[in-house]
Amino acid sequence: MNLRDKLMKLSEKLHGEIHFLLGIVIAFVVYACFHDNLFDLLVISTIGSFFPDIDHLIYLFFYGKNTDYSVQARGILLSKGFVKYIEYCKENHKNNTGILSHNILTPVISLVLAMYLGFVGNGLLTALFFSITFHFVYDMLEDLLFFGRLNNNWWLRFSFQEK
Repeated sequence: MNLRDKLMKLSEKLHGEIHFLLGIVIAFVVYACFHDNLFDLLVISTIGSFFPDIDHLIYLFFYGKNTDYSVQARGILLSKGFVKYIEYCKENHKNNTGILSHNILTPVISLVLAMYLGFVGNGLLTALFFSITFHFVYDMLEDLLFFGRLNNNWWLRFSFQEK
């Protein structure tokens, strides 16, 4: 197994944990810059590091509900529970290119907001928007790792393959 394969396995296994750690790192960086309440920064950064994944659930139950992925994922979630659903998503979400929030505009907007809020001195919202931004950056890096290119959804070309 080469390095790329090892990194892919590690990234797949620890996807959520990596998002969590990115949020923690951002909280400490923002703390070093603004000296806001560290606990508040940790909470808001953790929320921000997972916030973009809410769209996965919206996709699953609403705008992408008829896709093969959604039907299978929803079936697992409703019959086998949340833990099995998370396992399924870890192994299968990379080919889901219909999540509307996962496009190049969202992290750019989030980054601009984070920079502006940092400039005006709002540490909490700076942490929130940097955490959101780095969620998307990590997902993009993961696409490069897995596919050698960004998925089409990043370029605003969404796929909703139905059953």
